[in-house]
Amino acid sequence: ITNPNFVGSVPAEVVWAVPGVDAELPCDLSAPKGDKVNMVLWFKDASGIPLYSLDARGRALSDALHWANTDEQGKRCHFVLQSSDPDHRAALKVTKVVDSDEGVFRCRVDFYNSPTRNFRVNLTMIEPPTSPQIMDVEGNEVMAVAGPYLEGYDMHLSCHVSGGRPRPLVSWWHEGQLVDDVSESVSSSYIINRLFVATVVRSLKGTYFECRAHSIPTAAPISRKVSIEVYLKPMKVKIVSPP
Repeated sequence: ITNPNFVGSVPAEVVWAVPGVDAELPCDLSAPKGDKVNMVLWFKDASGIPLYSLDARGRALSDALHWANTDEQGKRCHFVLQSSDPDHRAALKVTKVVDSDEGVFRCRVDFYNSPTRNFRVNLTMIEPPTSPQIMDVEGNEVMAVAGPYLEGYDMHLSCHVSGGRPRPLVSWWHEGQLVDDVSESVSSSYIINRLFVATVVRSLKGTYFECRAHSIPTAAPISRKVSIEVYLKPMKVKIVSPP
């Protein structure tokens, strides 16, 4: 029987999950030299009943017997064995993750002769941040059009985002190109990215600046964009004498 105090001391690898998207919980099946995997058992939180098991007694891992719990979560789990992976990493795949899947999973690997190994995986749901708020230099929210700005002068915009887990990256983009990804944390749950353009040029007129709040690469960013209005200087001045 595995000591629960010992298991709780095993560091947990964090796997971020997006609701409705599949998640893979890794487990190392590499056996000590001269030994083989006997059983693989997956548990969730403090439950002593396996959520999923792999029985390789008397057979190769590729021919192991699979068993999953018959509850709703168990029906969405299956074991993925990467036979070509030199590190022998396998994974419990949870399809179409829901909020109730969040928790600490434990992979217990039993060998024929060697001591049992335990791996813990903390499946954590992503909490999206609020939709970005774009403010001008006077603290007024910009809804669709920023400005007007004078050609040749500077421009200030700030993007405000609250919430989100993990802490989102807040960045500014111009016409699809990253221009600023340096933000500041006002508090543990409030982030601001301040955009400064030293000289407004005429080519900015009618273009878009977009603020994106991005939690992890696999999750789509939450964004807000505004177009830029610029008052242009005359291109040419011509003095015409009266006839």
